[in-house]
Amino acid sequence: MPRPHRSPILDGYGRPVRRSYGGGYLGATPGGYRRSPVMGAFTDTRREYTSFTRAELCRKARWFKKNVGMIRGVAKSLVDHAIGPGIFPLPATSNEPWNAAAWKWFWETAKIGDASGKMTLWETQRVRTTAKFWDGEMFTLHHRSASGWPQYQLIRAHNCGNYDVPEDEGWIDGVRVGEALRPRAYRFRLAGEDRYATIPAARVVHSYLLEESDQVRGITPLAHAVNNLHDILDSLALEKDAVKDLARTARVITTESGEDENDDDPASHFFRRRSTGDDDDDEEDATLPLEAVMGAEIHRLRKGEQMQSFTPTRPSPTFTGFIDYLGKDITTGTGFPYEFAWDPNSLKGPAVRFILEKVRLAVDEWRRNEIEDTYPFYTWAISLAMEMGALPYNPEWYFVEWIGGAPDVTIDKGRDAAQDRENIKAALTTFKRYYASQGLWWKTELEQKAREAGFIDEMSKKYGISPDRIHMLLVNAAAQPSGPARPDAPDDDEDEDRDEDTRR
Repeated sequence: MPRPHRSPILDGYGRPVRRSYGGGYLGATPGGYRRSPVMGAFTDTRREYTSFTRAELCRKARWFKKNVGMIRGVAKSLVDHAIGPGIFPLPATSNEPWNAAAWKWFWETAKIGDASGKMTLWETQRVRTTAKFWDGEMFTLHHRSASGWPQYQLIRAHNCGNYDVPEDEGWIDGVRVGEALRPRAYRFRLAGEDRYATIPAARVVHSYLLEESDQVRGITPLAHAVNNLHDILDSLALEKDAVKDLARTARVITTESGEDENDDDPASHFFRRRSTGDDDDDEEDATLPLEAVMGAEIHRLRKGEQMQSFTPTRPSPTFTGFIDYLGKDITTGTGFPYEFAWDPNSLKGPAVRFILEKVRLAVDEWRRNEIEDTYPFYTWAISLAMEMGALPYNPEWYFVEWIGGAPDVTIDKGRDAAQDRENIKAALTTFKRYYASQGLWWKTELEQKAREAGFIDEMSKKYGISPDRIHMLLVNAAAQPSGPARPDAPDDDEDEDRDEDTRR
């Protein structure tokens, strides 16, 4: 039997170096004593992301939501830029009268669709996006009211789980799956004790950002940041205690010996004592000098003593840099650069554009995800409207275009607004898209503008003045500064008299 191969190279302990088992890849080779072990299993997501793991991550993320302003700001910016006032569906069939009727009907439905009556559909989009950021997911249950009106109900992540269900029926953390892990039903906890319900998947919209192809439950974007957020809070708490402790010291008195030469009376530098013949240790005999009470203190030092002002050095730049590093790791993992979420002071011109482009890409991803979550309610509501007779049947009823109400991320709102107006003049942007981004139906707005223009024409004929003077659209009129007339400026009567003299 051949002897096993022994390497002629020895390690620091004089032992033969072991053969590499990584096939040439250092990342696959055990690191020995130099590195901490990399935890985790090479298996399916449901075995890694168990119900306990999900509950712990959600619990900690909600706690950070209550206590860490930096990450709350990231969530607020995400919702403001991705959702804004709402993401509005615009019917896009070939029947324009039907489109206008569907728009009006769904807009009214969106106001009262929430079963709790607390929010409109557009506010629901903001709440749902916020929940996906903190909890990783949100459930939306579709049902009909007592009068048959389409409604929805939001269900938070902690109310879905394996409550009183057999484990051998395909239940994975509150979701019953079939072949290819396709959801078939959801198990929800109802209000009250020991009350649960199984809801078919066709009535539930499970909102989350997909990270793995075999993922069943949503994962919070803060999963990578839990430990760093905890470290920041711990470090800041200790550093703040140190800063407050140092802030109590204003000046320091040093001696040649390095010891307090009057240990029995450490307050003798600031107090005088009356000689009353009684016990000198009585606190009632201690008096403050007048200059210590009235300001302009005069400190009396003994021979060999020196007084120096104490300047605290905490927090140091090294500490703030350490916090910045942790903050960058936290915010970058959510898709939002640290400079956008917390500290933009170090950005210059080209860097600003680069950061804003990364933010725009992250915002677009969240906006597309919310459109996918809102689309089922739109199609379901429109189908019920046709069923109830509120809308005539249209074979293209599910054709819809989505317009985001939130403007693009920018640092110059005025310039962008001017560019929008120029795009409309140059026919690069349609009135339909422009007004839809503001939650308005374009034909209604253009008809209103036509009414106003017709009314202005009638007023101009009635009073014999130019229409431009009524709506102040002339460039010269708009350029004239408003304010009181100059004292030396002639009035209109003087101008008319001067013109009459000239004609004579």
